[in-house]
Amino acid sequence: MFADDAKLFRHVLSVNDCDTLQGGINTLHNWTKDWLLKLNVNKCKVVSFGKNVDNSYVYELIENNQSLHLARTDQITDLGILFDERLTFKEHINDKVNKAYFMLGIIKRNFIYLAVTIFTLLYKGMVGSLIDYCSSVWEPYKKGDIEMLESVQKRATKILSQHRHLSYTDRLTVYKLPTLHYTWRHDRGVQNNYWKIRGSSRAFQFAIRIDSIRCANLFESIRFVKKIGLSIH
Repeated sequence: MFADDAKLFRHVLSVNDCDTLQGGINTLHNWTKDWLLKLNVNKCKVVSFGKNVDNSYVYELIENNQSLHLARTDQITDLGILFDERLTFKEHINDKVNKAYFMLGIIKRNFIYLAVTIFTLLYKGMVGSLIDYCSSVWEPYKKGDIEMLESVQKRATKILSQHRHLSYTDRLTVYKLPTLHYTWRHDRGVQNNYWKIRGSSRAFQFAIRIDSIRCANLFESIRFVKKIGLSIH
């Protein structure tokens, strides 16, 4: 549970797992009634993660002695990240790129004469932070997605006219920026997440050995199948 959103999930291998997940929905629904919290059924969604998933099972809520079926969807937004059923994050990346271009347009229209240091601060604060948000979760691994994200920075480094004639590598040197898919940026994000759980020496040792882990491969090895999103209204 986070703020007014609650999520239930279970690795489903059989109908019994579906029944268990339905039982969890019922328990949560009863808890909301006890605390006089009303569920917004229209915002309650079911999404399945995985390959060749059977979506025939219907999850439901009982409201006023009526059975209300929970709608299925092929993607869901969680804390600003758009998760699709195959965990490719394609739509999330497209959304990030469109928003990044929008922010670049704001910079270009409102700032005519910029020093390199000022432009770099604007870019990192308005565009870079947007692209980097939770990148350790949705880090692109396909060449097309990487190039799409990199094109944002290529266009950004051409905003200042005095550097447009330079190659992309030279422009990065001038602005002191790494490429967006440069490995250390994403690895550092993953490592920072695990350093937060270094409560024991074992966790600490695990945290400093994750430099070879790639989030995309990690998601492929975890078989997420069912996820229920419930919205408390």
